[in-house]
Amino acid sequence: MLGVTSDAGVIFEEEFRRQLKRTSWRIFTVLIPALLLIAAVVAPIVADRFSGEGSGQKLIGYVDNSGITDSLGEVPGATRFADLGSGIASLAEDSVKALFVIPEDYIATGNVDWYRKGSGLATGDETGDAFFNLLRAGVADESLTPDQVLRVVAPARYTLFSVDDEGRPESSGSGSDEIARAAPAFIFAMLLLISIFVGAASLLQSVGEEKENRMVEMLITTTSPLSIMLGKALALGAAGLL
Repeated sequence: MLGVTSDAGVIFEEEFRRQLKRTSWRIFTVLIPALLLIAAVVAPIVADRFSGEGSGQKLIGYVDNSGITDSLGEVPGATRFADLGSGIASLAEDSVKALFVIPEDYIATGNVDWYRKGSGLATGDETGDAFFNLLRAGVADESLTPDQVLRVVAPARYTLFSVDDEGRPESSGSGSDEIARAAPAFIFAMLLLISIFVGAASLLQSVGEEKENRMVEMLITTTSPLSIMLGKALALGAAGLL
């Protein structure tokens, strides 16, 4: 190749070795991906641990002053309190995530008092949706069986199917299965993104160091510009790919 000498191999070797010795390169190459993989495994466990089911915490608590839920009995994920005081005390102790109070005139007005700790948008709180299901079960029919109540509170667990262009269905499992299949691609994309940032940062750091110690001037006077660019580009690309 025009302008390329054997010096390109020497530059590649020296630049690649220097990149591998950098503390920042080692941290991003080993520590950051390890933390991402650990987080991918630990995060679901921690989320389940602190969720209503994982910690023994009920999702919602409620006080029914109207009597519409008397026929429901025990509702999964919900605790009924006799009065507002006991419900507030349970909410303060984090035994429930939210407390709902059904007034006597609920059927006529549809109003419900919602008590919760902290702040934030109520529209993004899953406890409100859970209580909607409980109210639907309560007002639907007093003759519902326990199994029917359960289906009102938890209507369905979906099994997903994908259909190709020829109309052939194929089971793709549950929503969790789809997330598990998408996770490797997501992790690979994150690692690729990290490698791009590390490579760019290494290039900037390398140029800055060579300007400080005047290494650039020595290289320019001893070899061709194309050899310098080729050696450095291949070295940084190899270090980023690694």
